[in-house]
Amino acid sequence: MADKIIQALDLCIRGDWHGAKKALEQADGPIAAHLLVLITEQQVRESERERLQKMERHELGNALSIAQANLEAMVDGVLEITPERLHGIRESLRTAGALLVDIKTSID
Repeated sequence: MADKIIQALDLCIRGDWHGAKKALEQADGPIAAHLLVLITEQQVRESERERLQKMERHELGNALSIAQANLEAMVDGVLEITPERLHGIRESLRTAGALLVDIKTSID
């Protein structure tokens, strides 16, 4: 039983949640059962963290694209440079900065 628990822990270190749970299926006892619950909870947390990071990266890309498109259009003379447009670009860049902080915080 100890070998299967050690194997499961090694797999957890590598992020192989499925393999770790499979190893624990072959182990009996309260330690194995408790570890299985902990691994499942960690797998759910990791999945949620990845989903949130994906969403934040998408929002970051949107904010930067808005700023870039407006700046390029102004430089090319397609859009007039107005205080409103400049304010919109600044707000998009502020949003991007805030999202970068959020992404960094969720990684740490």
